[in-house]
Amino acid sequence: MNAALEDQLIDVLVRRLEASVTAASIVEWATNAMVAGEDTPSLVILAGFDHNGSVFETAPWLDKALAELHVLPPPPTELRRAYVGAVSRALVAGRLTSQQALNSIHQHAVTPLGHPPDLAAWCFVWEGLGPTDFRELSPSEVDLEARALAAQWAGRAGFETGLPASEPGDA
Repeated sequence: MNAALEDQLIDVLVRRLEASVTAASIVEWATNAMVAGEDTPSLVILAGFDHNGSVFETAPWLDKALAELHVLPPPPTELRRAYVGAVSRALVAGRLTSQQALNSIHQHAVTPLGHPPDLAAWCFVWEGLGPTDFRELSPSEVDLEARALAAQWAGRAGFETGLPASEPGDA
């Protein structure tokens, strides 16, 4: 599974934890998985669902497709930390602004995990404070600090367990 597909799956699974995932996002992931060369019977069915359908219809097929792909989602705590890496990669690649990344990480990882020490810097920067000296940051300094944090987190693996490693040349 390529890194972009894995990051999209991480987003789907985190939103599923929060009961905010949509059928459209599940179907989009399945379609992208098929375009990337993944192929299982349940993935084919899942990719064929209506984007406006019910998450209650698509979610069981997502579980079946993941099982057929031999993907074991990690525990919620690990999944949320993987989400920080996925959002960081999107920021580094220019698919998100620093403010979008900060808001997403704060909402879907920092707050649900109870502001753990390893994610504290994200919270401080989200609040507009320097992560080490707690001084008030200008908007451009917030952007620089967010990008620096993203650079640190972007290299971390998506899932520490569960997903097969990306093959060389996967994009």
